[in-house]
Formats: sequence, C-alpha cells, structure tokens
Amino acid sequence: MSKASRPVLWTGIAFLVLILLAWAGSARGAMYTRWVQDIFIPLEGVIHLQHGQLPHVDFGTPVGVLYYVIQYLPTLVAPLSARTVIWSNAIVAVVAFAVAAYAARDRLPAWLAASVSLYVGLVALSTRQLGEKLTFVTNNASYNRWSWALIAVLALLVALPHPRALRRTATVDGAIVGVLLAALFLIKITYFVAAFGLFALALVTVRRAAAPLRFGAVALLVLGVVLLAVQLSTGLIGAYLAEMRATVAVQPSKLRPGFAYALGVAFAPGGVVVVLLALLAPRAPASPWSILSPVAMAGAIFAMGWAVAVQNHPELENPLLPIAAVVAWYAGRAAAAPAMAERGTADGERFAAWLRGLAAPLAIGGVLLIPMAQDIASLVWTARAATVTDPKLAWLQTTPLRDLRMMAMPGEIAPPVFTGEFASDLQFLDALGDGTALLRRHIGARHDVTVLPLTWNNPWPALLDLRPVRHELAWWDAERTFNTAIHPDPALLDGTDYVLVPKRYYSWGTTLAMLSIYGPTLGRTFHPVGETAGWTLYARNDCAARRLC
Repeated sequence: MSKASRPVLWTGIAFLVLILLAWAGSARGAMYTRWVQDIFIPLEGVIHLQHGQLPHVDFGTPVGVLYYVIQYLPTLVAPLSARTVIWSNAIVAVVAFAVAAYAARDRLPAWLAASVSLYVGLVALSTRQLGEKLTFVTNNASYNRWSWALIAVLALLVALPHPRALRRTATVDGAIVGVLLAALFLIKITYFVAAFGLFALALVTVRRAAAPLRFGAVALLVLGVVLLAVQLSTGLIGAYLAEMRATVAVQPSKLRPGFAYALGVAFAPGGVVVVLLALLAPRAPASPWSILSPVAMAGAIFAMGWAVAVQNHPELENPLLPIAAVVAWYAGRAAAAPAMAERGTADGERFAAWLRGLAAPLAIGGVLLIPMAQDIASLVWTARAATVTDPKLAWLQTTPLRDLRMMAMPGEIAPPVFTGEFASDLQFLDALGDGTALLRRHIGARHDVTVLPLTWNNPWPALLDLRPVRHELAWWDAERTFNTAIHPDPALLDGTDYVLVPKRYYSWGTTLAMLSIYGPTLGRTFHPVGETAGWTLYARNDCAARRLC
C-alpha cells in the first residue's frame, strides 16, 4: 500500500464504522432509558415548520432555527416518527465527520486523522448522555451534542494550519470556519461565543504565520453573509437575539459556582495531560512564541469545554479534551519540522524521542478512545438491549411514534410522597396515553384542532398529527424559558381549541406557573368537558358552534 493511499483507507474504515453504528442505533426505533419527554421538543419544532411557522417569530425557543431545520430534513423523505430525531443525529454526524476528515488530513497522521473524524462523528451521533454510563440512553438536548461536534471540528481547523501555508488553504479553511461559526450561532449561541473566542485566539497565536489576515477575513465574510441572508429572508436574527435577551432575563445566575468547581475537579486530570503534551511537544528552537502558542491554544480549547459545560446539564465530561490534546501535541510540529531536520538527531534527547514515539500517542489515543469506546458500546447495547413490553404502552402503536422504544433501566424508585412529578418515564408515557385517549373521545380522527397542555412540553401535535399552537414555547420551564413576568401573552389561548391541565407531570412548578398566568383566561373562555385520573380537558366556550366538540 502506498503512503498516499493510507489516509483514504483509514478514513474510509472510520466512515464505514460510523455508518454501521448509525444503523445500529436506529434499527429498532428511537431508544430511550431516560428523559423520553425531550423527544417532543424537536418534533414539535418540525411540525411548526411543516405548517410554515418559524422559531422566534411563530413559536418561542432559546435554540436557533438550524436545530429545527436539521430535525425537519428527514421528514422530506419519510413521515414524521420517533426515528426522525435519530436520523437527524446521523445527518450532523456525517457532516461533522466529513469536515473533520478535511481538517485532519495532511495535518495529522493517517490513523489519528481517521480517529479524530470518527470521534467527532460519534459525538453528534451517540444518544448516551454525556458524563453518564453507556446504558443512560436518551436524546436529551441533542443540540448540545451537535454543537460539541461542530465546535470540536472548528477548534481542530483553527488550531492546526495546513503544513503548507498556502493562500488557497487559508481561504478554504476560512470559508469552512465561517460556515461553522454561522451554524453554531443558528443552533445555540453559547457554543458560538466559545467558538468565536477560539477563532480570535488562533489568529494571534498558531495562525500568525499562516496568512492570518486572509483566513480571518474570509471567515468573517462568510459568517456575515450567511447571517445577513438569514435575516433578510426571514427576519429571524433580530427575533432570535430578542428572545435570547428575554431568556437571560428569566434565568437565575448561570455562574453556578458549585457546579463549576465540581467540573473543574473532574476535568483537572485531563487538563494536566493537555498542558504536559503542549510543553513537551517538539517545536522550533529558541522561540518562546513556539512554546506559548500551542499551550495557549490547547489550554483555551480545554477551558472552553469547561466553560460551556458549566452552562449545560450536569455533564462530567469534556468533549473538547481529545481535541485539546491533539492540538497540544501537533500545533507546533509544522513549524518545528524544518528545524528538527536541520539539527538531525544529535540534539535530540532520549526522553523526548521516547515520548514522541510512545507516550504522546498513548496519551492522545487514551483521551480519544475512552469516550469513543463508551459511545460505541452504548450504540451496540442500544441495538441489542431488551425493550419494555408493558401493556400500558400499547397505545403508542396507534400513533406516528409507534417506533418509540423504552429500555428498562434499574434503580427507578418511586418518591415517598407526591411531588407532582413522575417516578419514571414509564409513568410519564402511561399518563400521555391517558391524555391521548381523553382527547380522542372528543376530537375523534380530526387533525385540524389545536391543543395546548399546561405542561413542560406539548406532545399531542406529534402523537395525534394535530396543528401546532402558534406563539407557544417549544418547552415551558418556569426557571429557564418563562416566568410570571416574561411569558407569551394570554392571547395565546385565542388560537387554541382545547386545553389540557395535568394532575401530575414533569416540572410541576412549570404547570403551577402556567396556571397562575393563563388560569384567568382559561376560566373565562373555556369550560371543562372531560376528566380522567391524570387530566382535565377544557374546550372553548364556542367550540360547539365551530363544530370542534
């Protein structure tokens, strides 16, 4: 095998593994062991798009439009189902893999380039909850995994200039970075801010000798053109920023010092590995900058992973650690290579030579392989694990989400007293079945009605193929997306035919807050028409005249 063909072979094998894992993760349906309620957030967004309604304009969400557009893409070739969210992961995984393969080729050894590409693809594809064991399978906040994958690719690209610092490679790199920055902005701004910081730092450190002006100008131009095009065609950017300001006003302090400290302790060993690799990596002699640049860049990548993680769910895992380790070792190699060739081996120290030959690949391989092994094992387990066959879930087979599967997870214990919450996802799905049966008794097989539950999410447009409620929130969280002062106007109920009030649900405080805001309007313009053990159904007072009840 020729040396030139090795990168293609390694990358091809890695891509085949990614595709096989994508198939394994979706072959039996959308699999969950925890937080199944989250599936309705992206599906609700897809339904809004199918009805010509845009995020930030027609429904509220702190997540950008691109998240919902990607979720929408699978429905162009297949009906909406639970698998829609899994196929969306696969789309992002393939894109992230391809861009990572470009970014790593000619800049990393063939085996490492393929490994990094596969790692990035798995970050986007896997449904294992970050920082949890392989059996903790969910699709909670998939926009976070997507954004982790994209910022990882961006970090790799900005921190590793092409060894042949050509104007053309700087232009191509800049264009790709601009697209990645725009994508992160349009998925979740938190990651965009972190990515932009890495981009700016690279311009004055590792890319100082690699046409930095051309690279930076092209990236900013592409970013500006994409965002301007979105704004001019939809008006979404201004609405997005306004909604983000409202979300920030709603949320309590995001500094979270206790969690930040816990993350710092958990991430510290990885940080030590990154710093040691950066300090011991080969570099041009007698150049303090050649020491500072890789250390600063690798340290910043690692630190951005920590900073973003502080804002997310409690996840004791830093997806940027492997990228930081790769950058720490390889960022200065291109500049060091000519000097090392001139010196030959006479100046080489035995320890440094041994480190380059064995210890560094082991360290980098270790921080790459551990999360990769967890995600691969999780996807394989998902393809083989037993699913719950509780008769209470049979009702799902009569809905578009008949491919939704629950896998049993031990250790679910009911709370000793009633808190308004469910003890398990199975209880949640049983409650949805109860609400679905209640609705069907009143709307029959109609699909032209709107239903707003006073709950954390709205599952019924996906479950019963109903119209979405205009101006609702993608998810209602009394501590993160609304409060009694900042919320959609009660006129929201003007376009609603039915309102479901739960007697138990996730985030019970959210239901209580919604009742305090919308209860007066509900009492004036709606009346109760049905009740079960878990729900009370209200219909508009004029529903009979409109033949809706």
